[in-house]
Amino acid sequence: MSEETELKDFSINEDGVLKMGDLEVATVDEVIDKGGFGVFQLLVIAFGGLVWTVEAFEILLLAMLSAVLKCEWGLTPVQEATITAMVFVGFFLGAPYFGYIADLFGRNKALFLVSLVSAASGVMSAFSPNYGWIVFLRTLLGFAAGGGGQCVTYAIEFLPKKVRGQVILFLQMFWILGGIGVVLIGMYVNTNPALGWRYMLIFAAIPVILLTFVIPIALPGSPKFLVLQGEKEHALKILNWMIKLNCKAPVNVYLVTNEEKDKLLGESDAAEKDDGSSSSTPLVPKEQKWYEKYIISYLFINGMWKTTLLLWIIWLMFVSYYYGIILLTTTIFQYDRHCSLASGLPQLDICKELTREDYITLLWTTAAETPGIIITALILPFIGRKWVMASEMVVVAIFTGLLLLCTTRLALTAFLFICRALVSGAFQALYIYTPEVYPTKVRALGLAMGSTVGRIGGIVAPYFAQVVFPLSEIAGIVLFIIMALVTIVALVLLPIETKGRTLTDTGEAKNK
Repeated sequence: MSEETELKDFSINEDGVLKMGDLEVATVDEVIDKGGFGVFQLLVIAFGGLVWTVEAFEILLLAMLSAVLKCEWGLTPVQEATITAMVFVGFFLGAPYFGYIADLFGRNKALFLVSLVSAASGVMSAFSPNYGWIVFLRTLLGFAAGGGGQCVTYAIEFLPKKVRGQVILFLQMFWILGGIGVVLIGMYVNTNPALGWRYMLIFAAIPVILLTFVIPIALPGSPKFLVLQGEKEHALKILNWMIKLNCKAPVNVYLVTNEEKDKLLGESDAAEKDDGSSSSTPLVPKEQKWYEKYIISYLFINGMWKTTLLLWIIWLMFVSYYYGIILLTTTIFQYDRHCSLASGLPQLDICKELTREDYITLLWTTAAETPGIIITALILPFIGRKWVMASEMVVVAIFTGLLLLCTTRLALTAFLFICRALVSGAFQALYIYTPEVYPTKVRALGLAMGSTVGRIGGIVAPYFAQVVFPLSEIAGIVLFIIMALVTIVALVLLPIETKGRTLTDTGEAKNK
């Protein structure tokens, strides 16, 4: 039976429940809210956490890898920065590609491809014979890492609305664990002369190799994606599996998108006004405009253009600042030039390997993300997404300015700790806001495009931290302050607050 034939047979019973024949009409969100938060969601969190740990290993490794290769291969500051920059070039290309794959073939299939390419390029990087090969293979790894953010899209579509924000923030704890883990690996390799940077890359690739085997076995499709593709029976089976794991009674409903249900209820109301009956005409798809044939247009139509453009600016600034401050932490102590602006021309060709003290500083600044995430999780349900991000970035801008002070290593570490903590919390709130603001039809693409534009910032951030800062501390720090201020303005101008907002499915939501 065709969908149009089925949809014409709905009615509303005495209790006001929308029915399709003998079946209650429900959306995926309603079934997920009914199933509650339980074992299934914990498994989704564990999977998303593993993906985040893998990405943290491979991305945060760059700050240490580039410093080691600078000494071993005699790299210039520009060559050192280019290793990191090219990873983000790969990210720039990979994020929209995997977002498109996720929206076309499903989130789980896209994530499997991400893990497969990451594992292959990560292992091969350890055997790079020269600078050109390491740049190429880390670019390929960046291409795969561009799809890692789809684990957020996947997790969001399985979470009850009330806990969505806090749970996605909790996923960041796995990123922190990955960051701490990779610093510990770097410290271990550094203190064992028999080992080198190649072992560091192999150790970092182990989690993604495990992930490649886990995804095909354990990862179901997204019900929201399946309903949108017309695979409603498959979606219902997955939802009932979720409900069973959560120790709730299974449901037998007719699944529709949020927009389909709204239209059904609207047509029912219209029919009752016309003839007092509960019958209605079938849903007839509206005529598609020419630009709606291109999926990316849904990021701009229905009043979404302003939100999309502002989000792209925010992503650009967030990625520039976040990865820039990670690299800046290494650079500040590697060059050991703070308060030495009058000591003559900068010596950009110096080679200073990271010491145990440097690694401990990296551990502290990486661990700083934990209180940042906790603070964000506590205030997010009360203040709202965009205002939490804006307020945190105000504090970040202030403490970034304090990095210009001539002070002790301990004070500098404290300033970097606060900057890293709050920018991390705000960045993760952005990972929640972006998928929430877009409909299911382009949710993965919306997140991917924001991430893609952000990676332009990732491309230039290494040059700010590893080239501009050694030349001029003031110029380097001012660039980071400007990033924070631009982010604040764009956040305040965002027209939509997504706190407590139902996830839309087909793009009917508009700016408010």
